[in-house]
Amino acid sequence: MKYPIELIEWLDHCSLGGSRGWRELPDAEKLGPVTVRSVGYRVKEDKTAVVLISSVGDSEIDGEICIIKSCITHRKVLQAGAK
Repeated sequence: MKYPIELIEWLDHCSLGGSRGWRELPDAEKLGPVTVRSVGYRVKEDKTAVVLISSVGDSEIDGEICIIKSCITHRKVLQAGAK
């Protein structure tokens, strides 16, 4: 695989979730960013975002995610890509 494997920690949005109806205001006041850790093959990177995929088949991929760079708090290359 020519793509490096990378661990990226990033801040994600969150909500109270679902359609559980009305909630108390203090529940919303407790919300804040959630730290997420994603590991995958880095298949694309530009000035605004990084794209990781978690699974690669012969001709298909699965588990793709596009992470906005301004949300990234830490990155580490776990395995360099093949040349």
